[in-house]
Amino acid sequence: MNVKLSRMITLAVLAFVLMIATVPSSEGATVSTTIDGAGYNLLDDGTATYTKAPSSTASVTVPSTVTYSGTTYKVTTIGSSAFTKNTTIASVALPSTVTSLPDGCFKNCTRLSTIDLGGVTELSNSCFYGCAFTSFSSESVTALGSMSFGNCASLKSVTLPNAIGIPSKCFQNCTSFETAAFANVGTVYNSAFIGCTSLTTISLPSATSIEMSAFEGCTELSSLTLGSIATIGNKAFFNCSSLKSFDLSNVVSGTRSSPEPAFPK
Repeated sequence: MNVKLSRMITLAVLAFVLMIATVPSSEGATVSTTIDGAGYNLLDDGTATYTKAPSSTASVTVPSTVTYSGTTYKVTTIGSSAFTKNTTIASVALPSTVTSLPDGCFKNCTRLSTIDLGGVTELSNSCFYGCAFTSFSSESVTALGSMSFGNCASLKSVTLPNAIGIPSKCFQNCTSFETAAFANVGTVYNSAFIGCTSLTTISLPSATSIEMSAFEGCTELSSLTLGSIATIGNKAFFNCSSLKSFDLSNVVSGTRSSPEPAFPK
């Protein structure tokens, strides 16, 4: 191979390496920085991801925009580890520019008891797992995730009038949970309220399906409002020893013959 050809090949390789080096990352991040104590990824499309809450701060407000080097970025995303296991924060306010949360967003934030959801309409899997809410109410939330409120031991009441389903284990082991109202929920999925040992009253006027073990172990449940239920799963009300009666006349499929107290008489 002559020297000229070798030099051409070397230059071509260098050009390729430089081209690869200048390609943006898959996340599109151009800058990772800290602004007012909080972490951000600033993206080349003019949006920003909030990646880390300020340390030792009990009350956090996520801004709708941040400015860096003269450029303003719209905060649209919360990073997956921005708050996880933060045992300092007690309250959070999200902007209207954020519409969804990553899985486990506030998982095990054991002091978090107040949140302004901003533009959020969907709660992700385990997003408030182990938090300190005593009550939770939102008209904007339409969708919940599996274990969204799992192990929220202080949670006593929930009002989510526009939620359309309660996923599996959504309120698992919320041992202080007493009352809930879900005006538009159609399906209560498996083990949704399993282990809610203080639950006494629940209203599900639009429900058409109660899945397996949905209320298993709700030993204090005594008042139940249902719609025209079409199906009830196995052990849906197993060990609901305080539930003495409810109307099963509309049930078209289910295990009505399950041992007492799966379907109390």
